[in-house]
Amino acid sequence: MNLPRSRRQGVSKVLLSGSVTPWIVADFAIGFAGFYLCALLGRMTGLQQVRIDNAIAGGTLSFFFVLVGLGAGFFDRENRLRRFEIIKWGLISWSLAMCLGLATLHFLFFMAVGRLSLIYGSLGALFAILGFHLFMGWILRKHPHRFLVLGPLSPGIKEIMEWVHSGQDHYEHADSLRRQIEESQHLDPSEAASWLEREQIVDLVLSLDPSSPDFNTAVGSLALQRGIRVVDEGRFFSELFRRYPLGSLPVSWIVTEGFDIHKPVTNIIKRTADLLGSLLLLIILSPLLFVIGLAIWLTSPGPAFYTQVRQGRYSRPFRMIKFRTMTLGHGGHEATAPGDQRITSVGKMLRPMHFDELPQLVNILLGHMSFVGPRPEALQIVERTREKLPIFEIRHMVRPGLTGLAQISQGKTQDGLEEITQKLSFDLYYLRNYGLALDLLIALRTAFVLTRKTW
Repeated sequence: MNLPRSRRQGVSKVLLSGSVTPWIVADFAIGFAGFYLCALLGRMTGLQQVRIDNAIAGGTLSFFFVLVGLGAGFFDRENRLRRFEIIKWGLISWSLAMCLGLATLHFLFFMAVGRLSLIYGSLGALFAILGFHLFMGWILRKHPHRFLVLGPLSPGIKEIMEWVHSGQDHYEHADSLRRQIEESQHLDPSEAASWLEREQIVDLVLSLDPSSPDFNTAVGSLALQRGIRVVDEGRFFSELFRRYPLGSLPVSWIVTEGFDIHKPVTNIIKRTADLLGSLLLLIILSPLLFVIGLAIWLTSPGPAFYTQVRQGRYSRPFRMIKFRTMTLGHGGHEATAPGDQRITSVGKMLRPMHFDELPQLVNILLGHMSFVGPRPEALQIVERTREKLPIFEIRHMVRPGLTGLAQISQGKTQDGLEEITQKLSFDLYYLRNYGLALDLLIALRTAFVLTRKTW
């Protein structure tokens, strides 16, 4: 049974939306209701004394489930609708949420949850959330998001097509319709738009290639009138991958697309969080910082700290502080490799958890950096990259960050032009979607990535 195109469009937009807000709200409500209702079964058995209201317990555990799920990637488009990923990350997220939630209730509020209430409620909430995601995934597999690309196959378009054909059963490209339109002679745009409506196309993706014919623009104009979303390849690509296809986009498109980073309220809140957060962490972590510094000083000749000039906001250089993890005289810009003899014994312990970056809390306090933003690059790398990639300077519109979207998406990379271009594609997405919500998501994901390295 096929859904009408208008319903298919609505289902696809909600289930495959880049925004995670609807999913967060739905999962919190479902988890809360599932826990509360099923925990009543434990109370009805009469085998225990009720020591905490089920609503408080359900709300607390559901809240932590949402936070952990954001960090673990449970709400990512590629995870929230695929059966194995749903079960895997759902179980991990709820297990961690139980640990955090119970610890919070016990140590902060001096409350305890009854054993049967916890068992019944947790099973109810978990099965309700997993069942909801599995059902939504089943609906989308039955009615995938159909889209059509018109125009030359640029590198970005080719990457989209390869991704869809690699087994992404929630998306479907109308290959036969594309061939039909390309092979038709003297096809009228209105007839082509009618074909789109008949084939239940949800998105019409137009290539940004300059050689793209005016016919495609005319088809897009008529498709809009039929309720079909028309989007260029840059925006569609960014919705799928949270980055921009720099190899396909004209520089003029990147500049004119706009980067709304001048948000007074957002910037004030972000800077206030940086100030208070860095100051608080420096106080809390001061014993750890002292121990690390002392260990470096005792085990390796030279100072405990290492400074390097990096490019900051508005291209202003600043000195970034790190714990020294290499032998004296080998702290250059060359990338390290596994088993690198330049790394000290203490450095081998600090680097996997990125503890060598902790002194950058001072840079955040001084306003050189922020908790979240594009990672600062060495001046030599900036100069070398600027010659081949002029738009690289755009990333210096904001304060560099202790962590960023590229870091949680790519991990550690080399300093070659291809790797830096890939990193820039994530940085541009961050600038284009600059805001507190994205910063929170990156911060949570960073915490989960660092924690997972210790498993």
